[in-house]
Amino acid sequence: MSETVSNATERQKKAFGLLLRRLSENAGLTNSQNALRDQIYHMASTGQFGDAFEINHRLLLEVGNADAEGAASDEAPAHFLSRFFKRPDVADPNLPAVFQSRERQLSTLALDRAVLLGMSGQPGEANDLLDKLMEARGEDPGNHMAEEIFEAALGLADLSASTSRRHQILHARMSFFFDMALQDGDDEKLRTALQAGELLHCDLAALDDVADHPEAVRTCADMMLQFGRSHERTGMLKSASIMLSAAAQSLRKSGQIKQSYELVVESLHAEIALAGLMGDASELAVLSKRLRDIVDLPDTMLTTETRGQTRYFLGTCLARQADIDGRIVTLRKAFGYFEAAAKQFAEIGLEAKELKSLRDLALAKVTAAELLALNRDNSDTDLVLAQRYNAEALQLQQELSARLG
Repeated sequence: MSETVSNATERQKKAFGLLLRRLSENAGLTNSQNALRDQIYHMASTGQFGDAFEINHRLLLEVGNADAEGAASDEAPAHFLSRFFKRPDVADPNLPAVFQSRERQLSTLALDRAVLLGMSGQPGEANDLLDKLMEARGEDPGNHMAEEIFEAALGLADLSASTSRRHQILHARMSFFFDMALQDGDDEKLRTALQAGELLHCDLAALDDVADHPEAVRTCADMMLQFGRSHERTGMLKSASIMLSAAAQSLRKSGQIKQSYELVVESLHAEIALAGLMGDASELAVLSKRLRDIVDLPDTMLTTETRGQTRYFLGTCLARQADIDGRIVTLRKAFGYFEAAAKQFAEIGLEAKELKSLRDLALAKVTAAELLALNRDNSDTDLVLAQRYNAEALQLQQELSARLG
């Protein structure tokens, strides 16, 4: 217990020092303004927060109203910041450089104010200001401001010894940079997201290394898988598969068989995405055989959810194989696995996965109907079958819509 308290106290001391250092970093202000900001640093270090707030207020008004003749010199900080947050998007590359520079200075001063609020024992107000700043200025060119906001938020969470707030921020940081990476196809942002995910799971699991931690590996591999698919990065898909496979082997060596197969199946999912992207029907056939071997394993080796997931991935693999080779018989096999997966997920209350399986089943039936209809050599019986598949797909889609309300 005393060790935990000691660690928490040590983290608070470190956070206070890091937050102070943030107040001393270059803000791109004039020499006289930087001199005033230096005073804020010294006042905060000695607990003179009232005076520090006054100087911060003065700097905000001075920088913000630089070109506004007759602007109020006594505008309340809350009113000024509200006005500041409604100003144009600084990420717009067409804005004049001088305007972007000023907005950057104001963002830094607003972040200073959030730090002062947290250091002076007002975490709620600090977090509220940080959230508003992130919403208004988080997507500045290069996302440097976003990183600074996250760092300040983490420091304030540590200062207030709020573990839940720290985890919330780490998760938000991971999600923010992953969304940006996915949107822009930016490898650097993806690396930042992966590092944030690793740090989050280190915190959650209280470990220094989570290379073999199932949830940490799954989180990172899932980001790599989504990124690889969206931007057709075969290397990223292969890396996700290797990462999952290595973690699975480590779990198997330690006797965690069921957990190991969870990751094996997810590794094969990444291989399916890779083979699908490469248009390799023969590799997909090999993968479907490996999945069939796994789905038949005894209950001592697979959880019910993993068995359902294996069936779903089998359906996905066969459907993708049929997309490439155009064989209806392959697609019909996919129907059965999607149906079995949906049933298995329903039995254990995993509705989201059940609905996803049914949605993909409907899509597979539509695809089968199209293949049959487009083949000029098909008989009347095949055309009737195509109509049946279309009708079944429509019925499934209507049932899904009704359930989703």
